[in-house]
Amino acid sequence: MANYPYVLDVSGYQPGASYYSFWSKWRGRGVRGAIVKLTESTYYRNPYGAGQIAAAKHEGMTVSGYHFSRFRGNSYQAVNEAHYAIAQANAMGLPHGAVIVLDYEERLGARGTNTQAAIAFLKCIKAAGFVPVFYSYSGMANLWDYNTIYNVTG
Repeated sequence: MANYPYVLDVSGYQPGASYYSFWSKWRGRGVRGAIVKLTESTYYRNPYGAGQIAAAKHEGMTVSGYHFSRFRGNSYQAVNEAHYAIAQANAMGLPHGAVIVLDYEERLGARGTNTQAAIAFLKCIKAAGFVPVFYSYSGMANLWDYNTIYNVTG
């Protein structure tokens, strides 16, 4: 098995992640990356995101971000959410070429429309110069066509 580094997920619930000492402590425990919640739908922006990204970068972490989706199989809304996430990622200082994860955890929608909406979101992320990643969990496997998402978006 490969030796993968630990990555720490932070959001607005961890305002202390805006401090260098937070990331220095975790680096000492083997953490090598940060994944920062950037946005949710088109109404929420992590108020600590810019500081969390800057502090993690300062401490040598590989930094990525995530967007918690609420588009529920609606491709038009997915594109709006993607544009919002991209604008906020840029404003918060997430480097181009970094990963932006689409985090979908609602048990709603149909397989076909969810798949197309995820593809629409991820294509926008890729076109903006970020690396698109899709995240959900196994309990929702019937709501997505993972192979199609991967094949279309890479």
